[in-house]
Amino acid sequence: MASLMSRLKKDLQEATGMDRFARRIAKLEKEVERLDRALLDLDKELGAVSRKTASLTSKGGAKRKPLIEQIEEIVKEHGGGPMKVTDIKNILLKDKNVKTRAKNFYAVITVSLNNSGKFQKTAPGEYKLIAGADKAAPARKTGAKKGPGRKKAAAKAPAKKKAAT
Repeated sequence: MASLMSRLKKDLQEATGMDRFARRIAKLEKEVERLDRALLDLDKELGAVSRKTASLTSKGGAKRKPLIEQIEEIVKEHGGGPMKVTDIKNILLKDKNVKTRAKNFYAVITVSLNNSGKFQKTAPGEYKLIAGADKAAPARKTGAKKGPGRKKAAAKAPAKKKAAT
């Protein structure tokens, strides 16, 4: 009797097409298991890569010296005497491998030299290191800033009226 029932059940499934669905479901379940294993493998790889990048970024990059310190080293290497800004620029870009996005790097160097206090201008485009200027230069004092409501004296004078013609 049991074998007759199982045979009838099987015949009924074949007649209704359910056996195709059962085979398809079994095939898809195997596919899901395969994809789950692949996903676990990818998760492991991702964890390894994340740890590796975290360890690389936590160390940080190479610390660069400020531009004025690099300029000071260059001038000291060349005797501390007068040196042209173009020569300093060429040494920084070629020998020291300084990377810059400045459109006018010459002006950047000139401003650094002028603001430093460790250098003295000897000629146009030429600077020398001041003896005993190893200490940091004192900060420049700026003048008193005007408040937002103040206007120039000329702006207060009333405008002249034109004569009617």
